[in-house]
Amino acid sequence: MRWILLLIIFIITYIEIPLFVQVAHVLGVLATLLLVIATSLYRCISLVTGRGCVF
Repeated sequence: MRWILLLIIFIITYIEIPLFVQVAHVLGVLATLLLVIATSLYRCISLVTGRGCVF
């Protein structure tokens, strides 16, 4: 079971990195970085305040 979870994490990462490159190509590098940072801050704040992960 642990191997399946590890494999899923690697597959998601393998898909996510080229996706970031494509988004950066369309939006621009700065906009993509700001979007990633804003999303991370939002999720971090929502977890700290106890609301959980809200989309």
